[in-house]
Amino acid sequence: MRHPLSGILSLLYPAKCVACRRSGAWLCAECLQRCTPFGGARCAKCGSAGGSYDCSTCRVYIRNLDGLRAAFEYAGPVRPLVHAFKYRNMSGAAEWMAGQMIPTELTSAREDDVLVPVPMHPSRQRNRGYNQAAALCGAIRERTGLPMALALQRAHLREAQARLSAEQRWINVHGAFAPGASAIEGRVLLIDDVCTTGATLEECARVLKLMGAAQVTALVFARA
Repeated sequence: MRHPLSGILSLLYPAKCVACRRSGAWLCAECLQRCTPFGGARCAKCGSAGGSYDCSTCRVYIRNLDGLRAAFEYAGPVRPLVHAFKYRNMSGAAEWMAGQMIPTELTSAREDDVLVPVPMHPSRQRNRGYNQAAALCGAIRERTGLPMALALQRAHLREAQARLSAEQRWINVHGAFAPGASAIEGRVLLIDDVCTTGATLEECARVLKLMGAAQVTALVFARA
C-alpha cells in the first residue's frame, strides 16, 4: 500500500542511484544497463541457474512452488539496491522496483489471481519499519488492480536466512509460517524482493497449498 506521505517524502528525499549516487532514479539508466535480466538457462519452476524445469534442486526440495519469475539476476547494481531496500529504510524504491517486476508475470494475470506478500515477524518489522515484500506487493496491486491478501504470518522468529548456508536455510525456515488473517483459494502470486535458495518461497507455498491455493507462483525482484 502506498504511504499517504509518499509524495512529500519523494520531494524531501529524491531518488538517487544506489550504485553511482546520481540523482533522479534508484538505478540510473547507465547502471540499469549493467543489470542482467532474469532468464536464460534457468529452471522455470524454481529459477535456479543452469537447470531446466524440475531440476535437481526441485527434485530434492521443491514440492509446492509451481513456478518463479524475476525481474533481474541478483548481481551487479541489483545487489546494493536490494540491500538498501531491505536494510537502509529505502522504502521509496518499492514503486520503481514493482514496475520492473510486473512485465515478467502480470501481463498474463487473471482476475482470480491474488497477491500475497511473504510475511515478516512482527519484531523484525518493528525494527525495520516496514516489510519490503508487503511494500512491493502494495505497489504491484496499485499498478494492476489485483487483490492483495495477508494470507500468511510468521509463526516463529528464526535466525535470519542471510546468515545461513544453503542447506541450513531449508531447515531453518521449516514451520516458520502459518495461515494469516485472509482465506485463500485459486492462483496465488507470492511476492518477495529476492530469492536466494527458494527455501522461504517453498515453505510459504506449502502453507498456502494447505490453505486451499490451487497454484502458487513466486514473483521476485531478483533471483540469485
